[in-house]
Amino acid sequence: MTSVCVLTSVGEQRLNSRPIKQDGILVVACVRNEVVLLPWFLAYHRRLGVDRFLVVDNGSSDGTSELLDAEDDVVRFWAPGSYAESACGIEWTNQVTRSHGFGHWVLTLDADECFYYPDCETRTVVDLTSFLERRQANAMRAPLLDMYPPGPLAEAQYDAGSDPLPAFPFFDPDYEMAMFEGRPYIVRGGPRQRLFWDNAGHDHPSPFLMKVPLVKWCGQAPYTTSTHVVREAEFTDISGVLLHFTLAHDFAARAAEESQRKEHFADARQYAAYDRVMREQPDLVVRNARSRRLHYSAVLAELGLMYKPDDF
Repeated sequence: MTSVCVLTSVGEQRLNSRPIKQDGILVVACVRNEVVLLPWFLAYHRRLGVDRFLVVDNGSSDGTSELLDAEDDVVRFWAPGSYAESACGIEWTNQVTRSHGFGHWVLTLDADECFYYPDCETRTVVDLTSFLERRQANAMRAPLLDMYPPGPLAEAQYDAGSDPLPAFPFFDPDYEMAMFEGRPYIVRGGPRQRLFWDNAGHDHPSPFLMKVPLVKWCGQAPYTTSTHVVREAEFTDISGVLLHFTLAHDFAARAAEESQRKEHFADARQYAAYDRVMREQPDLVVRNARSRRLHYSAVLAELGLMYKPDDF
């Protein structure tokens, strides 16, 4: 049976001394050993207008716990149990959001994801949720967009706390699309498919990239399979992406670790595929002739990878 996540003493003190605001935008995340990416993750989403971070800590041992407890707007929960047996963390994040996020707009994210949407350079997530409410929508699609460096993965330079985009500025413009509400959205493809699946003969598909990270929580928990699958959601014609910084300097080491831990979906078969290629090609370069550099959000709207209505 899956263990529950428990509110830490520091987290309890913070909730008592500074209750969550009625109209506060929340981020809920499940993390493990993310001390490098978390400083930017927190700073970036604060800039967008997020009020509080409710973070499930799945047995971190690299200083992540101490980093989170040092941040006044973070409430930490401790979950030392099996990530796989908690439906890859979604049972823990659902538990947290049911307890503390009812009636709130909630972003459910991983630490290597940054929520990116039309005009996010100048428009806050409060502006975005106000638009969604005017359109009577309670959720927004934002598929994963894998970002990567210009040279070999192993040589990518990234300093904790800095913006990862200058270090990982490239993305693939070509994806397998599927129709939702009459529009095509990213569902599979990109650099992970072309590097680790194309011509590899796997008997399982490349990662499913569609996510619905932004939801206004009312009633039962909307998530059943990570944030890939959502129920009782109403959408409108705006979408974003999640800038995904998994193809980083430590990708080979993480692939090796996770393929051994087998704590991800289907005994971490996805990570086993990464590990095999990275062992064979330690100097792997992701960038190719089709790669595009991300300068601003309008680029993705122009390519049809996210949608911006005229009245937003």
